[in-house]
Amino acid sequence: MITDATREELGGHSEFSALFGEAKQRVADMKVRTAVRCQASSAGCDAGGLALDTRPRVSAALGLSSGRRPAGPRILRRSAAPDPRTGRGALTAEGLLYLRSPGVKLSIIIPVYNERTTIREVIARVRAVELEGVEKELVVIDDGSTDGTGEILRQYAGQGVIVYTFVSNLGKGTALRKGIEIATGDVVLIQDADLEYDPQDYPALLAPIRQGRAEIVYGSRFLGHMEGMRLANWIANKLFVLLANLLYGAGITDEATAYKLFRAEVIKELSIRARRFDFCPEVTAKLVKRGYKIQEVPIRYKARSGKEGKKIGWRDGLATLWMLLKYRFAD
Repeated sequence: MITDATREELGGHSEFSALFGEAKQRVADMKVRTAVRCQASSAGCDAGGLALDTRPRVSAALGLSSGRRPAGPRILRRSAAPDPRTGRGALTAEGLLYLRSPGVKLSIIIPVYNERTTIREVIARVRAVELEGVEKELVVIDDGSTDGTGEILRQYAGQGVIVYTFVSNLGKGTALRKGIEIATGDVVLIQDADLEYDPQDYPALLAPIRQGRAEIVYGSRFLGHMEGMRLANWIANKLFVLLANLLYGAGITDEATAYKLFRAEVIKELSIRARRFDFCPEVTAKLVKRGYKIQEVPIRYKARSGKEGKKIGWRDGLATLWMLLKYRFAD
C-alpha cells in the first residue's frame, strides 16, 4: 500500500508522482503503464536512472519483489550520466523497473508505387501474421501509382487500413516520412510491397523490442535465408555495410535491408530528409551517431528482378554511398 508518508517523501519527483497516480488506479490488476525515473539532477541515482534510496519503496508499493520480475514488456531507460562521446545516457538493464502492459501497437508502414500485382497479397500476408498481445496498424502510402494500385487500395477503405495517396511520385523516402508521421503505434516497422520480404518474420523482428533488449532492430538478409540476389547487388550491399561499419562503427551485416523496426519515439524524433532510397543510409547514420545500438535478427529474402518490378538502380547505389559519407561529417 502507498502511504501518505511515502507520497510526501517522493513528492519532489514529478515522475514518481505520476507513477503513483497511475498505480493507485490500476494496482488491482497490476497493469502499470508508466515507468519512473529520478530527475537527472537528483542525488543517489543508480546506473539505470532510479533513485537508490527510493527504489525499494517503489517496488514494494507496486507489489514487485526484488527477486522476481512481472511478466510483460520492460521499458528501457538511460543512465543519468551521459556518455561524453555521444551526449546520451548509456542504455542499461540495471535498475530498470519491469512493467506489465496490456499490449503493444505495431504500425506497419507500406510504401507503394505501381504494385498492383502484389499489393493485395502483401496486405493479406501482413494481416495473417499472428502476434499475441499486439495490435497491428497498417499504413499504406501510395506514392502516385499510375498502374491501378490506387484503385485497389481504395477497396480497403473502412477495412482497418490507413491509405494516404500522393498525387505524383515523390519517392520512397518521402512516402516513408509521411508514414512515420501518420503512425500512432508504439513500434514502427517498414514493409516493402513487392513480396521480397516475408511478414512471417515479424515475431522474430519484434521480440528484441518487446523483451526490452533493443530500441532498433534490422532484419538481416545475410544472417538468414536469401534467394536470387544478383552478384552486383550483393557486392553493393557488402560495400554499404563496410562503409557503415568503418565510418560509424554500426556493427551490422545488412544496411540496406527494408525490414527496420524502431520504437516510435526514436524514429519520430529523427529529422529525416531522404526522398528516395537514401532513407536507409540516412537513418542508419543518424541513429548510430546519436548513440543507438542496432540489433539484427535473421530474416528470409527472395529477390525479384527488374522485369518483375524491382525499382532500385545503380544511381541509387551511388546515392547510398554518398549519403553514408556525407552524414559522417554533417547532420
